[in-house]
Amino acid sequence: MKIAFVADPLDGLDPSIDTTVGLMHAAQDRGAEVWVTQARRLEAAHGRARAPARRVRLAPSRPRGDHRWTVAQQWFTAGEPQQVWLDEMAAVFMRTEPPLDQTYLTATLILDLVDPGRTALVNGPGGLRACSEHLLGLHFPDLCPPTIVTADVTAYPRPISHERSATASRSIDALVGAKRRGSSEFAPRCRGG
Repeated sequence: MKIAFVADPLDGLDPSIDTTVGLMHAAQDRGAEVWVTQARRLEAAHGRARAPARRVRLAPSRPRGDHRWTVAQQWFTAGEPQQVWLDEMAAVFMRTEPPLDQTYLTATLILDLVDPGRTALVNGPGGLRACSEHLLGLHFPDLCPPTIVTADVTAYPRPISHERSATASRSIDALVGAKRRGSSEFAPRCRGG
């Protein structure tokens, strides 16, 4: 069984806590081959999704006693990239941390070409487009501070402040926590960044 992960570059992940690494370990521990590619590498060819991917082997790890894992310094080895058809995998996990940019959206559109009757799609592409983690909270306005979302970055040059409310502003096409500005005496972690 082969399982593909569309993930951020492995060198940038923290293997002691990253959920993607944990999922890869779970697959490998059950005898699956783990293959890794990146969203920017996905291609649509002849009506099918493919990507250059590397077979990855993970070094053993063990629970550390809290929510982290103890991992080797060199926690993975990777083979040379090979062109793989994603619909020939048993499962494809879309694990890329958005920015919601054109690369991410294009990757979800390419993943739409994978037949879910043949290959399990974990974090399905349609769901990723329909339910952005950046905007999901807007469906629950009673649980979040007053919020304005706009594509016009010049409309609000300074954080909006409301009495007794935390405020934050950042681009929804950035990584979580990136390009964030905010102010609040009640939420000091929302300060400029």
